[in-house]
Amino acid sequence: MKTINKAQAYSDLKYIKEHFNVDTLKYVKEVAENDGIIPPSTIIFINKYKPLEQFYTYNKVYENRKKNPLYKNLVNENLDVEERAIALSSFVTQVMIHNKELMKENKKQDSKEFLELMNVNTILEALNDYSIGNEKKLNESFDMVRDVFKNLYSK
Repeated sequence: MKTINKAQAYSDLKYIKEHFNVDTLKYVKEVAENDGIIPPSTIIFINKYKPLEQFYTYNKVYENRKKNPLYKNLVNENLDVEERAIALSSFVTQVMIHNKELMKENKKQDSKEFLELMNVNTILEALNDYSIGNEKKLNESFDMVRDVFKNLYSK
């Protein structure tokens, strides 16, 4: 699972323009103006029309938001710390389910990159710290996940 590069960004933007009749000029310019780094706004735009593998778990949780309260909990700024811990644990479970699918497909490198992109180690460390009374990392990890959801799916 590779991060998106310029060639892929241009290809995806062309696909979006042709298949969804959406003006992509702003994002093409963003890609052109940045040296090798695709701006987050462009990645978020592309994911909206052509879901990216890197956001598989986020997309899946968002898709199931009407059936499952996980999305609602993960974007709730007023959730108490115990509920934040439960939501992050559930999120990690969703990440691990997708990781298992990658392993079945013999995509070990993709699996490793996916777990790194999803910040699984950071979230697990935060949950461990929470279990011994330190809430700081848990709140930081929760805020990080919430911010990704808000950036990906806010209107």
